[in-house]
Amino acid sequence: MYGRFQEHLAVELREIRDRGLYKKERILTTPQGVEIPAEVMSDSSGFIMADPANAGIFGAGCATNALDVNRAVQSATAAALRAIQVVNKVARAEA
Repeated sequence: MYGRFQEHLAVELREIRDRGLYKKERILTTPQGVEIPAEVMSDSSGFIMADPANAGIFGAGCATNALDVNRAVQSATAAALRAIQVVNKVARAEA
């Protein structure tokens, strides 16, 4: 039943590899931590705070609050825009 479809997928995968578009996922071999560096300001729940003392580290999405997907994306976009503003401000100051 799945033979022809499985064959189709194998051909597609081979073509993707041949075009250099295939990406192997790396295997995590060590435990992954959730610790926030001590110099980053976080609230009592462990969420990253928007604080100038965070030295250019911008919390985004679920790192800043318990958020649904839409609000997490909005938060991440806002953090990226803040980071861009900081980079531009520093670049203007150095020019």
